[in-house]
Order: sequence, then C-alpha cells, then structure tokens
Amino acid sequence: MPEWLDVFDEEGRWRGFAERDRVHREGLWHRTFHCWVLLVGSGAPRLLFQRRAAGKKTHPGCLDIAAAGHLRAGEPLRAGVREVAEELGMAPDFAELIPLGVVPTVLEGPDGVDRERCHEFLWIAPHALTDFRPDPGEVAALVAVEWDDAGRLFAGASAVPAQVRPAAGGPCGETTIRLEDFVPRGASYYRRHWEQIAAAWAGGGGG
Repeated sequence: MPEWLDVFDEEGRWRGFAERDRVHREGLWHRTFHCWVLLVGSGAPRLLFQRRAAGKKTHPGCLDIAAAGHLRAGEPLRAGVREVAEELGMAPDFAELIPLGVVPTVLEGPDGVDRERCHEFLWIAPHALTDFRPDPGEVAALVAVEWDDAGRLFAGASAVPAQVRPAAGGPCGETTIRLEDFVPRGASYYRRHWEQIAAAWAGGGGG
C-alpha cells in the first residue's frame, strides 16, 4: 500500500498530503522524526549513531542519527517512537524524550531533493551499546562516540575514535570516524545539536 505523508509549504503551513514517492520526486516539504541518543549506562557518556545499511536507497553506509524516519499523514509526534523501536530494537516512552526543536533540512537524493521538517528529540538512555538489537535491514552497525570526542569532531577535528558493534551481533570493536562519514547535513547541523544536547544534559533532563 502507498505511504501517505503530510506536506507543507516553505513556512511550515500544512498543505495537504501526498504519496511518499511523489513527495520525494517533487521535493515537497514533509515531516520526519529524529531521535538522538546519549548513552549514560556506564563509563563516559557517548553519543550513539547508526551506520545505514548498504541496501538503503539514500546514503547507504553513511553514519546517521541513532534513529530517524517519516511521520505518516495525520500521525502525532509520539508515533515517531515507532522508528526508534524498529531501528534500535528498543525505545523509550515518548514522555522520556527531550524536544530539540524543528529543523528544516534539504538533502540531495537519487530521486530528487528531499525537503524535511525534522522534529528532533533526545533520549538520555541508561543503556550500553550492547543492549540494543538493531534491525540489520535498516542498520549495518551502531557506533558510539565519547562525548568530548564527538564535540571535537563537530568542531573541526579530522577524525576521532569510536566503538562499533555490527547489527548482526558479535563483539564490539574500535574504529575511526570522520565528518565525511555522516549523512551530509552540514557541519553546523551536527555541531548545533551537540550544543543543544549539552544544554539539555546540564539541565538534568532525561535519565
């Protein structure tokens, strides 16, 4: 069955709905749900990212926000928790999430221009990297970056160390990541969210 999405004008005013393929083909503004995850289960706090599966139509193999997906036509924001559960194998209650705002994002895709109104949230998760059971069809691996290293990377460091765990399971390993490994939303996007998460964390949110 076709997937229907709400569509908007450039000012964010609702203009109806359209099938997902048309939305992407014509570059219509639509809603997505992004969940950033800060791991605070043990050791130094770490930001969690996913490496997109090789079979994904857009940005295969790139590092991305821990969980993200489309909000269907008429869905409330809380429905986005579905994407976290599907991609990471576990999810918080919506009430646990800290809102980070709505960020308009434009990405080039294989079928045209992807114009998203990204509803951004933070989950301060009392979990370890090995607690998650990601869907291998969506996620190739999970990557955890220590908090200070993520800050250095988004401030311009050429590369930082990270821990990686394949979605199919097995032991964690070590890797090195660069900003060029991420979905190309721009350095300012990632830096701004690192700063927002720092402020939310300092304010005692989540847990």
